[in-house]
Amino acid sequence: MPLTRNEKNWVLLYGRRKTGKTFTVKTVRRPGLHLIITRSGKALVVCKSKFETMTIDNAISMAVSKLENNAEVFIDEFQRLPEDYWDALALPHPSGTLVLAASSYGIVEKVYSKRSPLLGLVKPVRIPVINASDAVVSLYPRLSPSEAVYWSVILRDPWITPYAESILESLNPIEFILENHKALAMAVKGLIGEVFSEEDRKLTRLYEEVLKLLGSGYWNPREISHTLYARGLIETPSPGTVTGILDKLESMGLVTKVKLWKTRKGRYYYKHASPLLSILYGLMGKYATDELDIPVKPDWVTELYSTELAFNVGEILAEYYRGVQAYTILPGQEGDIDIVILDEKARYPKACYEVKKDKCSPKELSAAYTRAEKTGCPWLKAVCTEKTGGSSITYSTIVDYAIENVIRAVRRRR
Repeated sequence: MPLTRNEKNWVLLYGRRKTGKTFTVKTVRRPGLHLIITRSGKALVVCKSKFETMTIDNAISMAVSKLENNAEVFIDEFQRLPEDYWDALALPHPSGTLVLAASSYGIVEKVYSKRSPLLGLVKPVRIPVINASDAVVSLYPRLSPSEAVYWSVILRDPWITPYAESILESLNPIEFILENHKALAMAVKGLIGEVFSEEDRKLTRLYEEVLKLLGSGYWNPREISHTLYARGLIETPSPGTVTGILDKLESMGLVTKVKLWKTRKGRYYYKHASPLLSILYGLMGKYATDELDIPVKPDWVTELYSTELAFNVGEILAEYYRGVQAYTILPGQEGDIDIVILDEKARYPKACYEVKKDKCSPKELSAAYTRAEKTGCPWLKAVCTEKTGGSSITYSTIVDYAIENVIRAVRRRR
């Protein structure tokens, strides 16, 4: 948990919209004052299920008074608060506890700039998407082991839960995306929009194109830079330019990178941090589903979903083995290894896994063993719906590993 009940520091929770920042504060803490800064330049004072609108002047005066009296104050959508009020907020420090939540990329840089009155007073805490093991455990035993793992891929985004809650037992995740991809894509664009609200229009378009390319399977900064250059979005096809953009997206929690093991083209595989966003941006990037009124084919979603399923299972396994999650792309057309678990210092492989959404065939397993030998893996196992010999495990084992991961995490917090 990034925010604890006993946290006394002033903190800034930041990250993409709808990752659970407000829910985290309301669940873990009991603020004496909860303010929401609105787009219209007002403040909402939240008291249980009631709201009262007031001017920013009055709201900040109330917040300062609460802090001076050692109360806890929570200011949501902090990126909308004009910087003129930051000096007033800083005055009561170190009295009280101030919790700020923001979803704009630039807010952390502003808070930590040399001229910021909040510099050194608030601790930044990024709120990512839900941990893969937590998502699985939240769904089991309501769902079968395989269904719990399948649904966890897209339910790591908490905002999707109300949409999917009523149909978990009647649809699978791929069917859910097929039926709702248009609405989901519109929601995703809204979620991402405010992250870059302070950037100019051209730069925002550049970020959006990078997100589409990542969803489409582009992971190498060199290949991304050449594609962006060909589309006239950057002035030179320099991988350094794209690496800087990817680093920005990573710092905001939109992008993550997986270590590459024995792969010639690079050291890291860049991808979306959110599996659901990866699938939706993949549909937009590969098939222009956000621009063209065309039916989405099940094969399109299945391909994108299967990739995210493997990475999701990889996160659970890496956490269970206390290792580093890695991925291997073999040269030419030799294929890949879905999951390589490295030791804690990423010096050597401890295990390799292949992930299949359905049954594993002996032929597929044989080919996977051959590929694994080229990476130096001591052994390889396949994750399948049904066990195929001694070198495969089922999704029941993945659920067991996820439960063990959650138990360990709870013990560490105590």
